[in-house]
Amino acid sequence: MQNLDTWPIKRIARIAGILSLGSGIPDGFSISILKKVLVRDDAAATAANILKFESIFRAGIVAELFALVVFAASLVLLYVVFKPASRRGALLFLIICIMGATLQSLDVLGDIFALSFLKGGAATAALPIAQTQAMAYLFLRMHLLIYTVALAFTGFGSLFLAYTATQATFIPRVSGYFMVLDGLGYITHSFGTLWAPTLIVHLQPFVPYATSILGTGALMIWLIVKGVNTDRWHEQNKVAVT
Repeated sequence: MQNLDTWPIKRIARIAGILSLGSGIPDGFSISILKKVLVRDDAAATAANILKFESIFRAGIVAELFALVVFAASLVLLYVVFKPASRRGALLFLIICIMGATLQSLDVLGDIFALSFLKGGAATAALPIAQTQAMAYLFLRMHLLIYTVALAFTGFGSLFLAYTATQATFIPRVSGYFMVLDGLGYITHSFGTLWAPTLIVHLQPFVPYATSILGTGALMIWLIVKGVNTDRWHEQNKVAVT
């Protein structure tokens, strides 16, 4: 297998863009399943949906973990692409987004615990049905809260990528300014949901979905279609390592 260092940078950029956008497909599937089974303020109905759609519910768990692996791979490749522009900025982007992805991976435990309470067999047989349903509902709500907190890390990571992109000479610098919208969108959604949930709903779906499309979506599509200016990338990389 070829060493990553021997790959053309344009290929790395395109693969990074594909993986970044591609990770949204299984992640979106997982979110859609969670919304399908979770009935707000109704533990019994939520429990019934989990058991009714158990196979799909389990598929959602696997899909989210797969999405996070793909996303993590894209982060590493994006670091390789953007480190000539600002090594510190690219590194902070990588570290903070990996922290967010790691935190997000923990939300699947809420799904697993919810299913365990409903299908625990002898381990939960002594508990009243209403109590097991309430616990399952509580763990699914925990999933949403963990996901919300993880998005804050993604938002701050996007701001560091935005700064780094504005320092790059090998892509249009305007893409970095669009990434600011992406970062602020995630941060607004995360902090708004935790602080003022009744107000943040009025900003959806513009925040964080439309801001993400304008920021990450536009940058990744550029990397997929155009890649990077190879000559300028090597020039900036040569300056960065001297």
